[in-house]
Amino acid sequence: METLLTVAAIIGVIPAIWFIWNKIATVFGLPPVSEKNLSAFIVEGQELHARANEGPLPVEDHNAWVTRMVTYFRNHEGRGYEACLSDFSGMTFYGDASDRSKYLKSIDGRLRRLHEFLSEL
Repeated sequence: METLLTVAAIIGVIPAIWFIWNKIATVFGLPPVSEKNLSAFIVEGQELHARANEGPLPVEDHNAWVTRMVTYFRNHEGRGYEACLSDFSGMTFYGDASDRSKYLKSIDGRLRRLHEFLSEL
């Protein structure tokens, strides 16, 4: 029960951090997160997801996508969002230990976080 409450608390904190940071960014004139940029990251992630059946997996393209997102969040939102982007706590994934499954889980987790961020705008 305690674990469930802890996970729920962590998941609840993410939107609160997003809201507070956007308010601080507005006050201090920091560049806000762009819906256009988040949408572009989502589209790119969906395209990478669709390429999961390629052989070999497009791991370099995946890593470049993650690097661009991390850089964007570091420059526009701070390390909190950068950390959230790669933290899949509270998410359920199905699959196995194959490279393809790991690749898909990485994309799926980040797409879920991007959708969370987008819904908060």
